Amino acid sequence: MQSNTQQHANRYTKITLDIDALDTQIKQYEQLLIKNEGGVLHEQVDILPFFKRSAPLLSCLIPSWNSWATGPYLYRFELPLYGQMRPDLTVLNGDTIYFIEFEDALPSSIFSGKKLERDFADRYNHGFSQITDWFWRVEYMNPTDKNAWFGQFQNLKLKGILVIGRDRFIQDSNELARLQWRSNRVLVDSKAIEVVTYDTLLTSFKGYQAGILDAAAMRSQVQKT
Repeated sequence: MQSNTQQHANRYTKITLDIDALDTQIKQYEQLLIKNEGGVLHEQVDILPFFKRSAPLLSCLIPSWNSWATGPYLYRFELPLYGQMRPDLTVLNGDTIYFIEFEDALPSSIFSGKKLERDFADRYNHGFSQITDWFWRVEYMNPTDKNAWFGQFQNLKLKGILVIGRDRFIQDSNELARLQWRSNRVLVDSKAIEVVTYDTLLTSFKGYQAGILDAAAMRSQVQKT
């Protein structure tokens, strides 16, 4: 009979770090950001198809934008939490479950309106609200379902990541400060929902790659001495 850990792991795809695949996927992602006219990206046309079909490793490294997550990773797109509640991407790494929501990258995705100080946009609020609902749903799952999907749930932490917008569409330092403050300070039931742009992801992926290569070079140097 399979253990609880094996049963829940079978519901996901497992992937390990591959330096060559990482390099290829980063280059493809950078081209995706460059080629789209005006910097606009659409969730259903550009973003989800890219991560689903071309970038499974980058998908699992999204949580590394603000931390140093190491593999192996378990991931699944559109995890069926309840009814229509399906996170775009769920990543299990170590003792943490990451629910990741992709939203469009339009000029009005994060902030909108014509006021001097623009309001947070409907697209932003929609993505944030979805992650909040996923937290709620997991809390009210029965123990059997929790363990079936997430293993020994009592030992795990929940985090949310909202990926939305482009740096170029943030108009000034004030908007950037407001966005960062919300991402760093606002908690839902003591759980963080971090907000990151598609450009910040690219910087994160390249930084992660540089760190991996530096570590490999150091190990090689130690072996030679």
